[in-house]
Amino acid sequence: MIGEAAHNIELNHPDFSHGYFPVDPEVVWQTITRSLPALKETIAEIREQTP
Repeated sequence: MIGEAAHNIELNHPDFSHGYFPVDPEVVWQTITRSLPALKETIAEIREQTP
């Protein structure tokens, strides 16, 4: 499954497969400040429910 996804990325986004793609610092910052805290909370909740 991972190999298929990697193959599709390579076909549709050739720059990505070579590591040469632009990184938008604003998108990175938004991910850090908005998405990661919610993910951390979700993981903590799952861990509390897991024996």
